[in-house]
Amino acid sequence: MERSNLLAIDDALLRAGGFLALLWLAGAAAWLAVALPDPPLSQAFPILASVSAPLGLLVAGFRLRRREQRAWALRRLIDEQLEIRAADLLGGSDFTGASLDRAIRDLNNAGEALLVWDRQTGWIQDGRLRRLSVQVDECSSCHAKVSVSLAIGAIEAARCPYCGDPLAADRLLEDKARVIDALKDELCPRVTQREPAKRFSVPLFALLAVACWPLAIAYALWHWRAGERG
Repeated sequence: MERSNLLAIDDALLRAGGFLALLWLAGAAAWLAVALPDPPLSQAFPILASVSAPLGLLVAGFRLRRREQRAWALRRLIDEQLEIRAADLLGGSDFTGASLDRAIRDLNNAGEALLVWDRQTGWIQDGRLRRLSVQVDECSSCHAKVSVSLAIGAIEAARCPYCGDPLAADRLLEDKARVIDALKDELCPRVTQREPAKRFSVPLFALLAVACWPLAIAYALWHWRAGERG
């Protein structure tokens, strides 16, 4: 599975942060070359303070990159399993409830997957499992007429309203296994490189990064959110 650029804005932040870091290093080196051997402290403070600009952009970029990596890690697991118990994932990884929910939303918002976290049963499933169903017309235990449509992806088996036994449990398990095998066979690498939308102004972003880096981050995040809503 080839990964697309899920968030996109992390690249802009990292590139801007790296560019400003190089500018800062060049400026600091030039200042030291001129000011040595007795650099005035009054001039050193603004130079040291200005390093916050590239550091802020880089920290924000790496945090978003880490967020993207978590989302893709979840996507790989879902591609392999199609359904995962959330408690097992939370207990066996550094996912938290908040980061797991965010990863699901990032993948769904980007159109890279349709994942459903059923909070009642505690399972995370590929949405394709939930839209497939089988029709059960008769209970295999008491032979009562029921006419019930059962979702193949259901975690808990539906029960007969008359005798209380599970309805078509064996059939559901067989159909579910068949569907899972078919869905796994359909998986193929997808290249959907997502570029920042045209509305994002790189010159404006660079100007804000030089003048006031928190505003550059705010502009980038605002644009990203606007792209998600669109």
